[in-house]
Amino acid sequence: MDSKPKILIIGGTGIFGTRLVQHLAVSLKADVCLFITSRSEAKAQKVADSIQATFDIKGVGFDRKTNLKAMFADIQPDITVDCSGPFQDADYETALAALASGSHFIDLADAKTYIEHYTSNLNEIARENNLTAITGASTTPALSANVVQTITNDWQQIDRVELAITPGGKSKVGPSVIKALLSYAGREIPVWKNGKLDSVFGLINSKIIDVPNIGKRRIVPVETYDAPYLGTRHNVISNVTFYTGLESSLEQWGTICLGYLAKWGMIKNPLQLTPLLIKARSLTRPFTSDRGGMVIFISGSDAQGQDITTRWSLLATHDDGTFVPILPMAAAIKKLMNAKIETGAMIADKALALHEIEAEMQHHHITTEMEVV
Repeated sequence: MDSKPKILIIGGTGIFGTRLVQHLAVSLKADVCLFITSRSEAKAQKVADSIQATFDIKGVGFDRKTNLKAMFADIQPDITVDCSGPFQDADYETALAALASGSHFIDLADAKTYIEHYTSNLNEIARENNLTAITGASTTPALSANVVQTITNDWQQIDRVELAITPGGKSKVGPSVIKALLSYAGREIPVWKNGKLDSVFGLINSKIIDVPNIGKRRIVPVETYDAPYLGTRHNVISNVTFYTGLESSLEQWGTICLGYLAKWGMIKNPLQLTPLLIKARSLTRPFTSDRGGMVIFISGSDAQGQDITTRWSLLATHDDGTFVPILPMAAAIKKLMNAKIETGAMIADKALALHEIEAEMQHHHITTEMEVV
């Protein structure tokens, strides 16, 4: 890279894109030029002007359907980060365009199909251009997979992995998150059950767990890549499951009802409800807190062959939970700027270590702990 690297944030005015820019403004100790995109250039520039940083931030009007290649030719970024989502039905056009232009590429996808075929679609062009393409640089699978790998590094066997995310109710939620959630409603999603890939219905069959420093939350199963990825990678004997839980009981039971209605065929296209759910959330937010978290239970046999169950948990307060999904991307950006990631296409946990992600947490009200239970 030259003396002033260019970083392009696609979807830079959305919830996660804005959080990433805010985080880099306080944590990135380098002279860069940061470009953030929105369909409206005025909106992008307004967000850029609102963030104080020691480096330049510029707003750019961008619609990937009409000017994808032109934007890369005009800006010529060194690193491109896609925060737009959702990735459930996404293709690799943006990533391919970035790599073809000579830019590294990072995204925060958690969608199973997208991540599953990422390397086979992008590895060749990335290596040909001496570039790196990273997917899943978010809470899952970058953070989740690194937690499991770090804790069980010397274990003889993993029997069960249960993961859950429970955001604070006051946290802002964008359309892409709502659309991703609704895409699971009432349809079969992958889980790892009895040592092999199986399925359950998304957003139904809820249960209650106790989240450290937060309390009891009702959670429902959602689709991520963790079930097939961790199940296969670690030869998990029993189950790998991923859940999410909303703080507001009204919201949580509402999504459960939507799951059943979609399963029964009474709602044909749950995604159409996205605008309505965003408006409804404004009514529940005043009655919720700014505390959210994540918890991972892992059971198995330790290095001495003894039965063990560990619980890793994350606590985010002061409404800082929305920073958690962007921290792996920030860590990856810094490693790429220092040429510390090999070339090729890969899932983010192969490019990052847990301590590198947790180091980004020091700039926010986010803490983690691990204990044997």
